[in-house]
Amino acid sequence: TAFGQLRSYFNYFRTGTEKGYHYANPRSFPSTLANSFAVELSNVYSLWGSSTSLATGVTAGLEAIGYAAAAICRGDEDMLLAGGLDELNDCSQEALERLQLVSSSELVQPFSPSRDGTVPGDGIGVILLQSKEGASADGQKALAEICGWATGTRCYWNGADSVSKASAVVQRAISEAGITPDEVEAVFPSASGTIQGDEFEARLLQEVFGRRLDSISVYPIKSVTGECFAASGPLQCLAAVLSLSGKARPLALSPLNQNHLVPVTRSVASHSTALVYSAGYDGTFYALVLRKPQE
Repeated sequence: TAFGQLRSYFNYFRTGTEKGYHYANPRSFPSTLANSFAVELSNVYSLWGSSTSLATGVTAGLEAIGYAAAAICRGDEDMLLAGGLDELNDCSQEALERLQLVSSSELVQPFSPSRDGTVPGDGIGVILLQSKEGASADGQKALAEICGWATGTRCYWNGADSVSKASAVVQRAISEAGITPDEVEAVFPSASGTIQGDEFEARLLQEVFGRRLDSISVYPIKSVTGECFAASGPLQCLAAVLSLSGKARPLALSPLNQNHLVPVTRSVASHSTALVYSAGYDGTFYALVLRKPQE
């Protein structure tokens, strides 16, 4: 997320502005710095490598994974922990309420015609990344390989050209992975059950995959986790990793039915290539492509 703890962040400034900063808890001050949480973790666990926080909101967790993969590919690091977390707090709850995106039925039903909004949640998703050579030297068997990523901005749900912009981001990630859209077998979308957001993503998937969307398995995990903000992307990524490794067979969606994705209860086998993407409420967009490890 953008800050270690939003509640601590706002409490510091609220106390400072209303009572005076000499009344503010000095331990709350680090939470005003974007990299405070990563620094604190590094100190607690004696991690002396690079430490970076990404302040891109909902997409931050997934973007951190791509950022770490790029650092390893460049040879900057041998091994990195990457992911995201977000807590359930008044700030995120109020933000969704002001945008009128909270489900009145308290159900998250991604892509369903009866969807009426999302439900805020909290969580954490962290993945250990390592180069292929480093993993082999340590005797580790990789669960999946990150092979492509791309980022974009101003991909607003209601923007005139937002679907095209997001589609271009997905196409760049797929191209960087050295594959074509025809080779993607599974999608782990950002869909959170909101009317506008899911419509945007349905049009996006149609533009990227066309008629072939019928044969792609779609896994909207927020139907289980709720909207976990910066943690959602890493949780989607973890679900993709488990699917690619054959360690989990989640329930999929029937891809297309009169321009709507509708849930069905069918179990699917593991896949070889998966697309994960995160679509932020503020127009940020990030896409990641994973595949089964190549021998």
